[in-house]
Amino acid sequence: HVDIKAPMDGMLVEVRATPGQSLEAGQLIAVITSAEIGQSRAAFVKQEKQRQIAAHTLNRETTIAANLRLLTSMVDQGESIEAIEESLNNLELGSYRQDILATYSKMRFAAEMVAKIEPLASSGSIAGRVLRERETERQVSESAFRTARDQARYAAEQAKLHAEAALSEAERQCELSWKSVEDLLGHREDRKSVRMDNEEQLSRLELRAPITGTLESRAFSNNERVSRGESLFILANTDSFYVTANIRESEWDAVSVAPGTALSVAIPALNNRLFPASV
Repeated sequence: HVDIKAPMDGMLVEVRATPGQSLEAGQLIAVITSAEIGQSRAAFVKQEKQRQIAAHTLNRETTIAANLRLLTSMVDQGESIEAIEESLNNLELGSYRQDILATYSKMRFAAEMVAKIEPLASSGSIAGRVLRERETERQVSESAFRTARDQARYAAEQAKLHAEAALSEAERQCELSWKSVEDLLGHREDRKSVRMDNEEQLSRLELRAPITGTLESRAFSNNERVSRGESLFILANTDSFYVTANIRESEWDAVSVAPGTALSVAIPALNNRLFPASV
């Protein structure tokens, strides 16, 4: 016999089986709606949304970090601004595109100015002071570019690491949240089998037959309130029965049985019909 009890407080909204009905293991017996399980599942849905956001964020940061490596490789090779823009036009780079290309453009412009006035300074057409000023500007702009590049690399890797940590934490919170659901239910539940797309589905709790057998009794009807631990149904497997025999001490010597010994059991209520049995 299996006593099927209410796992939590709620309303018995559907009863799908009647006493005497044969049931297969896993067959739906009844449905309970419970605010308690609804709130617990809703908390899981919220955590799952957070996990999805964290996963999206990690995917974005991973993409940006990869694209940034391509950008820094091109600027380190001295590619022109036009070539870089053409190659990376459709790639996601966040704010790093502006930060690096702006300083890179200034550095290239300063280098071009130095290259143009060097011959003039050598010929004496312009003062050497002008060349020194332009060279200083080139050095400053080059330093600003390298700083922006290095900071972008570091920031991108840190953002990726933070996103990975956030995703791991979100996944842990999802598992803990679902464990709370299972603790309320008192058994393991496949989260993929539960619809969580509306409030009614979140609070729905299905009671299914744990074994194949016959429903012997039910204690509640539709739309009755039930409390945690109350007996709702009695399900029995009638394929086999257990019989207890009381033997007097004076008869012990006349009885010789061992586990597996074949016996016959007479049932007085059935005109002493004999049934095969074993110890």
